[in-house]
Amino acid sequence: MSESRNLNDIRYTIYDVRNMMDKHKLFKYCFGCEPGKIAPTVVMTPFLAPEKFQEHGAVEHTFKGRLYSGATIAKSGRKFTVIKCGIGSLPAGDATLLLDLTAAESLIFAGSCGGFGGCKTGDLIVCESVFNGEGFSRYHKHGFKIDDIFKSEDFISADPDHTESYRDFMLGKVSDSSIIKVGDIFTTGSLMAEKPEALSAMAAKGFKGIDMELSAVYHAAEVIDMKAAGILIVSDLPLDKPVWEEMARGEKSRYNSTMRELVRYTSEFALK
Repeated sequence: MSESRNLNDIRYTIYDVRNMMDKHKLFKYCFGCEPGKIAPTVVMTPFLAPEKFQEHGAVEHTFKGRLYSGATIAKSGRKFTVIKCGIGSLPAGDATLLLDLTAAESLIFAGSCGGFGGCKTGDLIVCESVFNGEGFSRYHKHGFKIDDIFKSEDFISADPDHTESYRDFMLGKVSDSSIIKVGDIFTTGSLMAEKPEALSAMAAKGFKGIDMELSAVYHAAEVIDMKAAGILIVSDLPLDKPVWEEMARGEKSRYNSTMRELVRYTSEFALK
C-alpha cells in the first residue's frame, strides 16, 4: 500500500511539473525579449508611446512582443525600462506579475483617468490607494447597483515611501504645484458601467478619479513584493465633460503641457 501511494505521488508530481506554466517562455512571448533586459526601475504606461520617454536618455535596447512593447533608457550610469502595457486591468496586471522574473524592484505607473472632486483636465493625481472595482460581468447583471461594489471595501495601497518620494520630486519640479493632487482612485471594469448615478456615487465617496488599470497593478505589485506608485493625468471630467466631448483649446493646451511634464519628470525620477 505504501509503495503504491508513493508511486502515485511520483506520478502526480511528474504530471504537475509537466503542466506548470513556463513563465520564461510566456515572458518572451509577451515582451519579445529575455527577462534580463528589464532594468531595476520600471515605468509602465497603458497608452503613452515609449518613444516619448526615449527623448530623455540614450536607448539601450527596444523590445516588442505579442502584448507589450518598450525600451530600456540609460543616462549618466542609470537606466530604466518603459513598458507600454495597453489599456485595461488584465494586461496591466499580467505585465506587472511577469516582472517577477526580472531585476525590477520599483514601478511607476503613468496612466490617465476621469477626474472628480475639483480636478481639472490636465491635473496629475498621485494615487495613495485604489479601490478594486474590476470585473466586467458583474456591472451588467440584472439589478446591479454600484453599492454592491462598494460593500467589498477592497482598497489596495501604493507603496507609501515610493509614492511620497515621487510626489515630493514632482512638487519640486513642476512650475505650477496646483496641478498635483493626491488621493484615491476607483478602478472600474467597464466603460459602459460609467453611468451618471455610479459616477456621482464615486465622487460622493471622495475618489479623485476613475481609471481602468491601477488596482490590478497595485495588487500584482503586492503579490511579487515590488514597490509601486501611480500617477494619472486627468483626461476628462466624467460628470461634467465626458471623454467623448472635444477639449476646448485652453484645456487641450493644459493637457498637452502637463503630459510633457509627466513624461519628463517621470523619466528624471526613474534615472535619479
